[in-house]
Amino acid sequence: MSTLDSVATRLSRRTHDVIFFDYRGVGQSEPRMVCHVDPVTGIAIADRLASKIAQYGACRRQIAASGVDMRAVNSRDNGLDVADIARAMGYKHYAIRAGSYSNLPAFDLMRTRPDGLYAAAIDTVSPPNSPLDNFISAFGDGMERWQRACDLQPACKARFPDLAAMLGTAFDRLERQPLVVSGRHMTAPDIAAAIFDLGFDSETLPFVPLAIEAAAKGDAALLVKWLAAMPPGDFTMPDMTDPLGPTHATLVCAEGSKGHSYRSLLQEGMARYPYLARAAGPLSAVDRLCTAWRGNKPPANLFDAPAGDIPVLLLSAALDPSRSPADGRLAARTLSHATVLELPGRTHLGGDADCQYHIEAAFLADPAQPLDHGCVEAMDDPVFALEGFEPFLDGLK
Repeated sequence: MSTLDSVATRLSRRTHDVIFFDYRGVGQSEPRMVCHVDPVTGIAIADRLASKIAQYGACRRQIAASGVDMRAVNSRDNGLDVADIARAMGYKHYAIRAGSYSNLPAFDLMRTRPDGLYAAAIDTVSPPNSPLDNFISAFGDGMERWQRACDLQPACKARFPDLAAMLGTAFDRLERQPLVVSGRHMTAPDIAAAIFDLGFDSETLPFVPLAIEAAAKGDAALLVKWLAAMPPGDFTMPDMTDPLGPTHATLVCAEGSKGHSYRSLLQEGMARYPYLARAAGPLSAVDRLCTAWRGNKPPANLFDAPAGDIPVLLLSAALDPSRSPADGRLAARTLSHATVLELPGRTHLGGDADCQYHIEAAFLADPAQPLDHGCVEAMDDPVFALEGFEPFLDGLK
């Protein structure tokens, strides 16, 4: 189902016009940042990092030569574009609905409180001042929530009593028994990224324990099938052969580390979750890639705590490995009219979307009315799979 035909859109159109737009540098929006570079190559991780740094440098030089002003791509202007669109359309009052990356421009827009903005619904909440907004901290927090959900199911608890320890065993085995998939050596960060990707979607989350078990047992044939079906990226950064790569890198390098080095953020996460230290990969990788990219500086005060007095609905997914429900509660502390809901069983994508969409539509139709969120109580945690990992992977082809 396309976005234009989705349940969320149909519900919202009962009371509102619904406007979709591409962020700057995305889709049909300017500036158009395009480069033509070779793919990343190399079997060993050091070779791949060197290749990717060269790729970033080559792409950046092409964009500079084209005359594109990369300073136009930032989360502040992405948010302010909403107010400009509302004025251009002649709307005196409007609300915003945001999720995932768009948390950052949405919270920044709310802080400026443009005329006409009366409400906001924020999905998969991640406030700009979150201490968990780095891969290691977020993944470790997500693993703990997955374990608690598994423990509620006796069969899952009996078979997978300690997913974190099992993942540590998987890292140990991979170091002793190197594995090559699609022409590259697999490392602990590759395994961690592939598990993260499984847990990112409510449809694939039930197979996370089986995937960790397969890695811990060193089932080479199964691992090759899994990792080939869900190829991990290099160093959690976009490839410049992807049309969205330049825009993605521009935002990540300017804003992703919140003014700190990525090395320091990873070290903070490793201090919280020592068993994930090997999942970080080369600590300098992202900083070196961003140095090659020569991106922007972040807008001033972009990472301040959320602020504002408009009604705000904050929705957190209970099992999302990239966003913690703790972030929803953190955001609510500095918003004077916030409602926080945690959606059981849901991760970043998928889940019982109809429940969520009905809640959002009712809230945006009239934020002053008491919110009926009874359907949340009926949402269930996933049933973790105890078998069927290989047939599942066959279905991914």
